[in-house]
Amino acid sequence: MRKRNIRTLILGVAAAAALSLSISACSPEYWPASETEETATPGTTPQPSVLEDTLPKPSVTVQQFERVLESTREVFSQADEERDADLLSSRAAGAVLEARTVNYQAREEDDDIDAFAGIPDGEIQLILPEQNEQWPRHVLAIVGWQDDSQVPEALVFRQSDARAGFKLVYQVYLQAGVQLPEVAASQVGAPVISTESELTVMQPQNVPGAYADIFTEGEDAEHYAAFESDPDELRSSLGYTHKQDQYVDNDNYELVDFEFLNSEGSSPVISMSTNDGGAIVAGSFSESIEFNPTEDGVTVSPPEGSSLSALLGGEDGFTSGFSRTDEYQVLFYVPAGSRGDDAPLITVLGYNAALVGAEELD
Repeated sequence: MRKRNIRTLILGVAAAAALSLSISACSPEYWPASETEETATPGTTPQPSVLEDTLPKPSVTVQQFERVLESTREVFSQADEERDADLLSSRAAGAVLEARTVNYQAREEDDDIDAFAGIPDGEIQLILPEQNEQWPRHVLAIVGWQDDSQVPEALVFRQSDARAGFKLVYQVYLQAGVQLPEVAASQVGAPVISTESELTVMQPQNVPGAYADIFTEGEDAEHYAAFESDPDELRSSLGYTHKQDQYVDNDNYELVDFEFLNSEGSSPVISMSTNDGGAIVAGSFSESIEFNPTEDGVTVSPPEGSSLSALLGGEDGFTSGFSRTDEYQVLFYVPAGSRGDDAPLITVLGYNAALVGAEELD
């Protein structure tokens, strides 16, 4: 866990700004160039080759995944309407479950808080199941909306054991300006790649934490140079520079001590192999910001009408300060190769962010 303590002065009342993501729509040009008609059209069942017969079976078939997706849509719709986290847990886990559960709590406190968007209701554009007959099993899918002005989403499902159903553990918006790497056909599946693999430029298990450090340390982060910075909508919207502008260098803030910390997220790191020997890696991390008044009588206030305010009981201000915690879900492409000056860069493919906690400080 990294920790960065930054002090600045403010005149009057400090207010924490709510998260705001600006997401551009993705067109089909971002899909893998080698996608065939067979994998782009769910429901087809090509005859396997001799080689395919010798490989481990994919974790799900196209038809099985279609049923999982439809069930997930139905459960999320009902759970969101009824604010029922127990029902939601039958089809969600990790960061997805936590974010929506906190949204339900905020909506219980304030009916004006918006519900999250549901599961995309459009066509399945890509399915990548693991080539895995053991557990846990995973499957990645790209799903669009009937309203094509909305951004397609990457959904990652996990089946923890033979008796469990597939649960959604990552739901991220695809980033504009990037192309997904080429992947195996859905009827073949992606070979399992260990999160400890040394065949990629960074071990998949280390990617989320290295990226999280960039959010709290900027260019001073150890692995800053390992990640592609353009495009990176998440970093430009909510990263280190954003926080410097929003808090540290903001003349409207005074007499408040800001502390930024990051830690592991609630979803496991999941790594799916690509045709070029790299990996699509799904990872999560949490970031907390503490707002501490430095003098008696200074009040720190959350934005009025926000989820943060609702979670803090709707109080106008806090003389003891408060903290907010946001969880980030990120989908990365990690190229094959070894670390070095000429190593290819890790790219952000998609992302999501949500408030997952708030509390008054002592």
